[in-house]
Parts: sequence; structure tokens; C-alpha cells
Amino acid sequence: MFIEGDYSLSFSNISHLEMFRELQGFANLFHAQDWLVYISRSNEKFTTSDNLITVVLPKKTRFYGPTFIERTHYFPLTPEIFIVCRFPDKRSGKKLWRKTLFSGNDSEIVGLNLITSNQVIQSAYAKERKSLEDLLATAMSPERIQTSTKGG
Repeated sequence: MFIEGDYSLSFSNISHLEMFRELQGFANLFHAQDWLVYISRSNEKFTTSDNLITVVLPKKTRFYGPTFIERTHYFPLTPEIFIVCRFPDKRSGKKLWRKTLFSGNDSEIVGLNLITSNQVIQSAYAKERKSLEDLLATAMSPERIQTSTKGG
């Protein structure tokens, strides 16, 4: 049918255009948060995964739970760039921070990688295989497991 031209497929982008109607309201929620952009200048790099956004909820303090703005959103974009959107700190007046991480900040990079690896659906990605092996070893370390079972 396709080869002879008796049938054709055509697609419109109406469904995608419809999404743009709601996009501004959704974008405003992220705009209301503070943005922290991490840049890795260390040998340790950020890992990414098949789950593009990791969402961490704060401890529940009321019946309905945290609002969108109270949640922390983690975006590991590349091995060198990692963005965190968090509850706004109105005291500073700033909405955007940049933090460059050097070799002395490797534990901070590993911490961010552990947060995002906790919500991997099926696959994690790193610049080097060793990074994933080290991350797995850190996640499975007896000290880490003991701390997580105590609720810390």
C-alpha cells in the first residue's frame, strides 16, 4: 500500500502546539525557584541517567505535602554541568548562583550523583565506566547503608 502510494501517513504538530499553551504557567513555577548551576572543573564528573529530572521532596509538615516550589529539582545536564532548582531564599535577593567545583569538591559531586542515581529508571551514564563503578561502591558502602537504615 505504501509503495504503490495508495495510503499515506501525515502528522500534524497540533498536540505539541497545545502543550505550549500550558508551558508558560509551568515555566513560571521553575522561575519562582532559585537556580544553582554547578560547573565541574574536577576529574570527578556528573553522571546522568534515563530519568532527566530528579525530584526530592522535603519532609512532610502538613496534610497535603510540599508544593512544587518547595521541592528540589535536580538536572544533571552533562558531565560538567548540573543544575539544582530549589526553594527560594528571599533573604539574598538572588535567583541564580554559579558554583565551580574543583578537585577539593569531589565529595560534593559524588553527593549530587548519589541523589540523581537514586531515581534512575534503568540506565545511568558517565563519561567513564570507572565513575559509575565508584558511585555504585559508594552507594553500597556499609557506612552509607547503615546511615540510611537509621533514617539519616
